[in-house]
Amino acid sequence: KQWYQRRVAITAGDKKNSGPPTAALFNKVKITPLGKKKDNKNHSSRFRVSQDRELQKLPPLKDAGSGVEREELFIQKLRQCCTIFDFAVDPLSDLKWKEIKRAALNELVDFVTHQRGVITEAIYPEAVR
Repeated sequence: KQWYQRRVAITAGDKKNSGPPTAALFNKVKITPLGKKKDNKNHSSRFRVSQDRELQKLPPLKDAGSGVEREELFIQKLRQCCTIFDFAVDPLSDLKWKEIKRAALNELVDFVTHQRGVITEAIYPEAVR
């Protein structure tokens, strides 16, 4: 009983009160039952799945011509990588588009790793959003 009274006093913000709790203090206390926590397995993530998930395969970055064309293609691939899929509900859905996204991401990583001066003024805002 002393533990409960002390918890009520501390929870209510009155550390000096060691007597029985008043009705006002008791109403401020949140009593939570001990036991199982809420099961959140139904919620795959806190991110919203993209509505437009149909991606198209883009040409490789190494085949892009000038710097401007390469920048535009790089930005398009970055935007493809921003598409969010839900793997929890149906992991086998949208496999074709998931594969396109995976290939684009791998190509971007490889391109940035092996090339110099890839992140330009035009690419930087897209890369950090």
